[in-house]
Amino acid sequence: MQRFVTRSIETSLAVVHLGAVEREDGRAALVAMHFKRKRMEKLEKRLAEKHNVKRVRYEPMSLRPVLDAAALQLDEFLAGERREFALPMWPVGTAFQQQVWTALCAIPFGTTISYRELAERVENPKGSQAVGQANGANPLAVIVPCHRVIASDGTMAGYAGGEDVQRRLIDLEAGTH
Repeated sequence: MQRFVTRSIETSLAVVHLGAVEREDGRAALVAMHFKRKRMEKLEKRLAEKHNVKRVRYEPMSLRPVLDAAALQLDEFLAGERREFALPMWPVGTAFQQQVWTALCAIPFGTTISYRELAERVENPKGSQAVGQANGANPLAVIVPCHRVIASDGTMAGYAGGEDVQRRLIDLEAGTH
């Protein structure tokens, strides 16, 4: 049985909910970084149903380094001291979602693209809506930089953490925070 634990942290941006899993092979991995607790609950249910993962109420020693590193690296990112994350991750999703999340990681720091452009990057040029749904299902907000995707007209649209958080992240990366 794989174990799952959550930790909520307060950052300069918002309260962030982290989730980590201790896999059957003993490796620990970050599976979630969300701004909304409800999203963590949905992930917990999916992990239990599809991956035999059980939530534990205590924080196993094996998961503390991953959660501590995630919290530290997020703080460094928000302070402008980090541009990329170096964490063991296990983003759970469909093959298409995984493809979209990989493409998100290729968007350079400080750059934004449209949903249409992201759809083209995953070779699905008419799939802006499907790409938007995969973007919205991203379990690792900020780390997998879904905040860098905006509407074609340049407006903030559909960011799971909210428009204000998305604007603050984009401004942070642009150096205007």
